[in-house]
Amino acid sequence: MRIRSAITFLGFGALAIAATLGAQSALALLRSEETTATVIAIAAENVNCKRRIGASELAHAGRREGCTRFTAQARFAANDRDYVVALPAGVFHGRDRPVDDAEVGAGQRLRVVYLKADPATAQRRLAFTGMSFLPCLLWSLVGLVLLALGRPGRDR
Repeated sequence: MRIRSAITFLGFGALAIAATLGAQSALALLRSEETTATVIAIAAENVNCKRRIGASELAHAGRREGCTRFTAQARFAANDRDYVVALPAGVFHGRDRPVDDAEVGAGQRLRVVYLKADPATAQRRLAFTGMSFLPCLLWSLVGLVLLALGRPGRDR
């Protein structure tokens, strides 16, 4: 019986975390503005890929595969000022990839979200998965599963 109580307690804790993340997300959305930024330049940087090595690749474990990470410099106006921010523009396997491989190109317009008090912190607007939505959803699911496991039932 104590185990079920502990599981139920953890379930409520997970739901409390989800509620906190949801409230933070709502506050961030209330304090933010959305606008359009224009890409003025694309930069490419060679980086090491972050990927899991499968059993078939253990023979090549010593070799690090390279990737190219693209960053877009984008300009937008806010609070009677122009801002230039660096925004992610994709990561692709292979080193020294051309900037044409980036997810965005020079001159393209992107939706960005920024805090009214600090426009220099602008980020690309990517559906609703940013702003703590995904962690909120995951903590909610964990909480509901734990509550279902911890609910009192017939003992056999």
